[in-house]
This record gives sequence, structure tokens and C-alpha cells, in this order.
Amino acid sequence: DHIGKCLLDIGIRGPVYIITEPSLSDLYGQQIQRAFEATGIEAHTFTVPPGEESKSLNVAERIYEWLAERRCERGHAIIGMGGGMICDLAGFVAATFLRGIPVIQVPTSLAAMVDASIGGKTAVNLPAGKNLVGAFYQPKLIMADLNTLRTLHTREIAAGWAEAIKHGLILDASLFNLFEENVEALLNLEPTITEDLIRRSMSIKAKVVEEDERETTGKRTLLNYGHTIGHGLEAATKYTELLHGEAVSIGMVGAATIGCKIGILSKEATERHTSILERFGLPTSCPVADPDSVLSAIELDKKATSKLIN
Repeated sequence: DHIGKCLLDIGIRGPVYIITEPSLSDLYGQQIQRAFEATGIEAHTFTVPPGEESKSLNVAERIYEWLAERRCERGHAIIGMGGGMICDLAGFVAATFLRGIPVIQVPTSLAAMVDASIGGKTAVNLPAGKNLVGAFYQPKLIMADLNTLRTLHTREIAAGWAEAIKHGLILDASLFNLFEENVEALLNLEPTITEDLIRRSMSIKAKVVEEDERETTGKRTLLNYGHTIGHGLEAATKYTELLHGEAVSIGMVGAATIGCKIGILSKEATERHTSILERFGLPTSCPVADPDSVLSAIELDKKATSKLIN
């Protein structure tokens, strides 16, 4: 309800171009239009089908043409309202149309709130792999309304918590302990603990990004924990079997298992990885994936150096 005022506060007076999915447009379209009308901001909406298939150069081109037809200017703004796919796609379009126009992220999924909306990583997929074409492009504003989480299925909630659990695993033991102690409350989105853990998770990611925005020092690479195997799994299963957080869950267990085998992580720590993820109802293996296909996708990982995975 406050988005119009928030945009005026940062100097954006419109028009704005909302990129979202049909179901989200049905849920929040009228509400967001009223919020803009109340502040005199003109708003237009473009919907794309749900799923990773929409995160493509073809869909981006359709949005470019739509923006051009409406004479979008550099002083206007794009709003990405949706989950991680929409955040990535809207950010990519904003980064590249007219060589860059402002983008506001309105994450409506838990995964997007704690991860995809923060940090300015924008991208589209290629058949060869995920997020291979993109840009670092920071949003002017991120607006997370926790009421939107009430429409999510339990599977989507658990997948979102996977990214937040990752933040605990890599950088905050006390946060990880809270996940172990509050599984049921978090799956039920009990307001106080949910808001607290989302805030802490967002803060961890934002701090890492501030220290290493473009992954040049190695610090930000920590945020990719579980993602090398996870992205490989997504590509190998053609983005149809797993939600992103589920793939990351399997990837973290894979990374922990490798760490244990080479002697840099204890057996007990590896078991804690698996235990917490399973308690959230997340998968820790993917028998349907073809290992050779996963390895082929991993070889195209953006973090590879001299054709080897770091």
C-alpha cells in the first residue's frame, strides 16, 4: 500500500513498468495500482508465464519491445514484483534497456526476499546453463511485504528458508541455531520469529555484497554455497523437477559431503547440514538427475577459473 510514497521518497515519479506473473497480478494488481494512483504515478503491467522458461533472452526482447512502444525513458522505472525469476528478469531488463533505468524489487516469495532481490545480480538463462547472461545492477529500493508470504505453499516456504539456512551455515552460527530450534514456527510463518529471521538473513547478504559487490575478492563467493551443484542439478533436470531452494539444499549437502571427504568439515557438521534441511522437508539428494548431465552443467559454472571449479 505504501509503494507510491516510497518511490516518491527516492525521487521516482513515474511512469513505472511492472513486470510480474499473471497470478500475482490477479492477487496484488489492483492494490498496487491504487497505491500508485494515490500518489499520481502512472503504472503499466507486463505479465510473463511462471517458471524458469520465462527467464530468457526471448522474453527479455518482448519486454524491450513493450517498453519501447510505451516510450520508456531513463528517468522512468521498472518494478519486478514476484519471486526470484522475476527479480532476475526485471533486473536484467532494467540493466540493459537504454543502458540502464532504475529498478525496484518487490519480492513476494521467501527465497526472493532473503536472496534474489538483494545484491544486484541480474540474469537470464541459456539452454547451456543458468544465469549465463547478466549484469551486476543494484536496485534503487527493495520492498518486502511479509503478507505476500501467506499465499505460498509449504514447499515454497521451505525452499525459501533453504537460502536463509545457508546464511546461517556460512556466517552466523546463532542464526543457524535458531533454525534448528524453530522449525515448526518458521514453516508456519509465525510472525515475530519469521520477521526476525528474514531481517537477519537479508542483513547478512547485504553486508557481504557491500564488501564484495562483483565477486572480485572471494568474500561474496560464500553466498554461492550449494549453488554450483544446485545450478547443475537445475540445468540437468531442465528446471522442471526442483525449486531453486531445493536444488541449493541438495547442493549444500553435496558440498558438505565433499568437504567431509577431503577433511575440511567434520562428520558431525555434515550430519547437522542434512538433519536441518530434512526437518524443513527439503530434499538432500536427487536420484532422478543424470550425474553426467549435472557435471556437464557444472563445467559451465560462472565461477570456474581456467576451466576448473574453485
